[in-house]
Order: sequence, then structure tokens, then C-alpha cells
Amino acid sequence: MALNEEEFGRRGVKLLGFSCDDVQSHNEWIKDIEAFTTGSKVTYPIAADPKREIISQLNMVDPDGKDSSGNNLPS
Repeated sequence: MALNEEEFGRRGVKLLGFSCDDVQSHNEWIKDIEAFTTGSKVTYPIAADPKREIISQLNMVDPDGKDSSGNNLPS
């Protein structure tokens, strides 16, 4: 998404990343994206849902998949 953020903006689209990972994981992910994707800069917000409350409310979970902690996996 970061590489195409300018094009999204031209089309009137605002980006928002959403993840069930915590903020620290997001910060590390941003470093990876920017280091390994030439010309990429993540400037859009990323919302964290580590308790997976929002993804559950939005029915964005795999009903059968669980992680090693027993949490539902995102679908």
C-alpha cells in the first residue's frame, strides 16, 4: 500500500492499516517495509487490535483457526 499511497490519494482514498498485532510489531513492520521496498514510506496510520475485539465485532476471524495462545486468527 505504501508504494501506491500517492495514487490512492489522487483517487480520494485515505489509507488505514488495521492489524491484530500490537503497536511495537507495527513499528517493526514499518521498518521492514521501508528497508526492503525501495521508495516506500509508510505515512498512513495503523490501528492495533491486540485483544482482537474489533476484528471479532466485524466478523473478520477464521471460525476454525486459532493461534498458539488460543486466539482466533484473522480471516
